[in-house]
Amino acid sequence: MPLPAAKSEPHPPDTNGGGIGRLHVASCSRLSQERMEKLGATDEKGRATMRRGVAKQRPSWGVVVNVAIAVGLSAALVIGNGFPPALGAAGTVRIGAIANLTGPDPNMGEDMAHAVAVGLDEINGSGGINGQKLEVIMEDGEYRPEAGVAAAHKLIDVNNVPLLLEEGGSGVLLPIAQYAKTKNTIVINVGASSPLIRQLKGTVYSVLGLDDVQGKYLAQWMYAKGFRKMATVDPNNPFGVELGKALAREFEKMGGKAVLDINYELNQADYRPDLQRVADTHPDVVASGMYGDDSKLLFKQALQIGLTVPWYCAYVTTVKIDDPSQAVGRLYGMELGFNLPSASKLRDALIKRYGHPPTTPYGIYAYDGLWLAALAMRKVGTDPNKLRTALIQVAPTYTGATGKIILDGDGQRENAPLEKLTLDKDGKFVPTN
Repeated sequence: MPLPAAKSEPHPPDTNGGGIGRLHVASCSRLSQERMEKLGATDEKGRATMRRGVAKQRPSWGVVVNVAIAVGLSAALVIGNGFPPALGAAGTVRIGAIANLTGPDPNMGEDMAHAVAVGLDEINGSGGINGQKLEVIMEDGEYRPEAGVAAAHKLIDVNNVPLLLEEGGSGVLLPIAQYAKTKNTIVINVGASSPLIRQLKGTVYSVLGLDDVQGKYLAQWMYAKGFRKMATVDPNNPFGVELGKALAREFEKMGGKAVLDINYELNQADYRPDLQRVADTHPDVVASGMYGDDSKLLFKQALQIGLTVPWYCAYVTTVKIDDPSQAVGRLYGMELGFNLPSASKLRDALIKRYGHPPTTPYGIYAYDGLWLAALAMRKVGTDPNKLRTALIQVAPTYTGATGKIILDGDGQRENAPLEKLTLDKDGKFVPTN
């Protein structure tokens, strides 16, 4: 039944107590039989088993994941509820999802799969899609563009989904969305942040803020703290280049001066020449999108050359520091809103079902993306041409795990929750203002 546009609908409680959701193997699984049974996973005939393939064990998803090593095998999960036999295929609405179930950071995919399973219980427990059960076919994107695009081809061309959720980074999402655009398929972005996503208006709808949004708020924060001369130090990739532009644009808009923009090459042994150029401009603050091992070396070498001004970083929890005591009072940053009061019910449901809370932000954003898709389909059905308008219309009527969602004219979230953090002497990121 279509929901009235004027009525606000908060996310419902987990009325099913975590007992209904099941994971079905749509093709070959990377999951062990033990893990499938623990997750309630079955193949499409209801059997807790692997369909075929040689596999070896590796740690992931907090238990054991089997990684298929036979050539050409891919993982695909169908997440849904136990459907009444009379409902059949005609009583089911299917959408797709691409998650990092394996690859560099499978915790992101685990959080997404868990949150989607909880969301499906809630959606189907409250009427599904106008009486039809909602089902999600989840493919492994492996955090690789090639795997992500292959997953999109399967979901769009074989499963004929009208919409899919995508959790990989911008380098994975952009080629997926470019293909989806040619097939009139909608992508709900729950994990990528490049402002280049705006160029895919009408195809990509984001429930998290893009880097231009984070850059804007990061610049405003620095200016409010009294800084007036900012240098930016960002990786030389689409993320870093676009973030630097957003930071400089907003900082100067408020009256500050962006004195230098450095785009460093990744995986270098010595960043002191770049850092000396920064020091020579005498900034009172450095803004950065640094991350990983590069951030460890950049911060260490900055101190070595006497560049001791504070650093304000985007996605600050990805920054690594050798000696946290040297970063106290010098390292601040923003991160996707994660430990939010609005997500408490979802966290409780995840702990009840899986024994632990989410470890990354992406599960709660996937949960909200799933609910937005369901509300839009309740309103207009599964026609992508109608869903484009419906997604923007239903967003402000929904209060989810990440709060109220407002999409701008490009379909990108303009009120994304962000947390201000700093590093304490024990090396933990803690809230700050």
